[in-house]
Amino acid sequence: MRKILSFPKRLVFAIQHGYRWYKVDISCQERKFEKALAILQKMTRRHPARVKLSLKKAQVLYALSRYQASLTELDAIVPVLETGGKLSDAEKQYCFAYLYWLALCIKVKTGADQKRMLAQLRDVNIRAIDLAKVPRVWRSNFPLRLHPNWEEP
Repeated sequence: MRKILSFPKRLVFAIQHGYRWYKVDISCQERKFEKALAILQKMTRRHPARVKLSLKKAQVLYALSRYQASLTELDAIVPVLETGGKLSDAEKQYCFAYLYWLALCIKVKTGADQKRMLAQLRDVNIRAIDLAKVPRVWRSNFPLRLHPNWEEP
């Protein structure tokens, strides 16, 4: 009986989450990054360990030129990826590669030496990632165009 009663709550949550993710996506396309960040902060309060939300938040912070905050967000994602969760190996490799790329972009923008982040991510072999095994949702939200076999999703 308890599962039956919790189903409507889960359904409502899933619809709300999907709608918020859509609003974040539209806000980013319209270059309204402050609005996207506000929505993401609401979403991450409920689910702080969600990799996709944290990556998007780091991406938005980067777009807002808040490089240190973006690095802090990236730092927080690394232990979550290392412990596993529900991600496949291909998804984890892809996330690590995206982290590596974003950390390098921040390093270039700030001129700062981000040795700690780069040391954690230096073992990422971008060529070894099989893009066919990475779901389209990851490739469209976090494009890794530096991959040698990259094609737009």
